[in-house]
Amino acid sequence: MSEIKIRPAKRTDAADLAILDNLAGHSIPLMFWRELTDNDRIEDALALGRDRLSENDGFYNWKKGRVAIEDDLIIGMSMSYIMPEPDEESEAIKQNSVSFKPVFELYDQCTDHWFVDALAVYPSGQRKGVGKLLFDDSIALGKESGAEVMSLVVEDTNEVAYTLYRAYGFEVVAQKDFVPFEGAREINEWLLMSRQLS
Repeated sequence: MSEIKIRPAKRTDAADLAILDNLAGHSIPLMFWRELTDNDRIEDALALGRDRLSENDGFYNWKKGRVAIEDDLIIGMSMSYIMPEPDEESEAIKQNSVSFKPVFELYDQCTDHWFVDALAVYPSGQRKGVGKLLFDDSIALGKESGAEVMSLVVEDTNEVAYTLYRAYGFEVVAQKDFVPFEGAREINEWLLMSRQLS
């Protein structure tokens, strides 16, 4: 097996970050991007996601990303940062998107936490320990950030991720009902999981 390395994301990684962000979010990002486009084309929605992630000034952009590389190809990514206080954009999303509202209500409980927003691995990179490498990297970054608590949101039916996070000492601290949307997989609840970093 080739060596897998973790490095900071680059602006030129934005297309992979968009695809992997959508994988991590189980198509919720794609739904959001489609709402912002004038048509229903998936390609246009993904292009919008890429453009948003390639911005230099936006909050949720390539600068928050870390990527796993194997044989010069990106096979996985994570996006993590210190969670800011709710802003006008997040409040607008809660008001305008029924499916997003429960997730953002959980986000609101994570102000000043080191927050893992997304972690995903392409199918070709799975079963190689890539997710664990990226998660270890996120924990190390969280400790360096000075945050006292690390948090994330996961769906209750994602048993692989839930088991991994429990093994790292994360506990469920809150949950919200999942609001179905077109193309969504079967999920019952969103779970907010947290642990101390110190």
